[in-house]
Amino acid sequence: MLRASRSRQVCLTCQFFRHQAAADAIPLLTCQLHRGLIAHGEHLTRRCQGWCHGLPGGPG
Repeated sequence: MLRASRSRQVCLTCQFFRHQAAADAIPLLTCQLHRGLIAHGEHLTRRCQGWCHGLPGGPG
């Protein structure tokens, strides 16, 4: 579902990206669009077709 991206259009900059700390302080990275977890590290290098402008100062 996620594909490699060399631009700033990665999961981290998408409005559907969320993160929170689990009880053991391990970060949980999620996509609200797909209602699923994102593997650690992939939020920095991958995106999906549903990528959408989100963070202030982001691309576009």
